[in-house]
Amino acid sequence: MSRHGNTEGILQFGDPLERFHQKYAVNPETGCWEWACYRHPKGYGIMGIGKYTKVRAHRFAYERLVGPIPAGLQVCHRCDNRRCVNPAHLFLGTNQDNIRDMWAKGRAAKIERKLTWPMATNIRILYCRGMTIEAISGIYGVEDETIRHVVKGLSWLNP
Repeated sequence: MSRHGNTEGILQFGDPLERFHQKYAVNPETGCWEWACYRHPKGYGIMGIGKYTKVRAHRFAYERLVGPIPAGLQVCHRCDNRRCVNPAHLFLGTNQDNIRDMWAKGRAAKIERKLTWPMATNIRILYCRGMTIEAISGIYGVEDETIRHVVKGLSWLNP
């Protein structure tokens, strides 16, 4: 027995579904079942279901209370609350569906670009004519790395 007690197998005690229902609190305003235990740094609840097995709590909730998750699909949140494990707030979708949902709800990061498509085209032309990346970055007022990405085709590939 260790100094702090024997914890071997502690995650295996009890029915996982019963333990699941003890680990969230219902938010009366939103109806979200907010995970009150360990959360991943990105905010998703994590549930231990065996000695060495951990799953995201919202995926556990969906599988146990709604049904299986087909390969290639994600469990998405209608409520946009990563802590929520309420199956009524969850739906299946592809990664693209999840991204569309994020954009539709205005949750996507607002990026203000300093360059436009015509500028990127001109940057490539200037570089092909022998101008250095440093000189081009000075003209456009952006970092050298930004110009490198344009020249190498890592950004501004499509208009």
